[in-house]
Amino acid sequence: MSTSNANNCPLAKIKVTKLKDCPMLTLDQVDIEKFQECSNACHHYLKHLEKKPTKYLMEFAKYALPQKWVQGVRNTILASKQGSRCFLDWKIKLKNSNALLTKTKSVCVLSNVALQAQLEANIDVDLHAKLDNINIIAVTFVDLVSKLTELDKDLREENTQMQRLIDANNAAHNVEHQKWKLLVDHLSELLRQL
Repeated sequence: MSTSNANNCPLAKIKVTKLKDCPMLTLDQVDIEKFQECSNACHHYLKHLEKKPTKYLMEFAKYALPQKWVQGVRNTILASKQGSRCFLDWKIKLKNSNALLTKTKSVCVLSNVALQAQLEANIDVDLHAKLDNINIIAVTFVDLVSKLTELDKDLREENTQMQRLIDANNAAHNVEHQKWKLLVDHLSELLRQL
């Protein structure tokens, strides 16, 4: 997690001493991730007091976050691509961001069907090819995530094994290159002595 935002202002810190004590937020910059962290701490605190946290958190968000932050979070979800990240880590980040929108009761919240479509459309190209090869039809979100997590793990293991083979091949090539270099140097030295 970052310690400063794009303006190089320090990010707020959340201090939670006990469950029965209200979380304390330092007077520094609050970004969306920090808000989510604070939201979770407040949720646990208010749940402990048997109170609904949504109204409190939305009031906090109104003052702490920039206008249209909800649309910004949604746009971030929609623009997100797995890239080289582990599928499960990426899925959790998207799901957590969407859960944050759920707390706002916003129309920007993605349904499970939309979130599933977003994940499927933006997974890594190699992972997508693996998914296409097994031909899954009409699965639940949970089943799809489970299968993609398994396929991603397999793909990462294959890539790690391939990288080991490439590294071993490069090392062997370097050894052979050094042998030839020594032979050429030795022959050059012999020719100079003639």
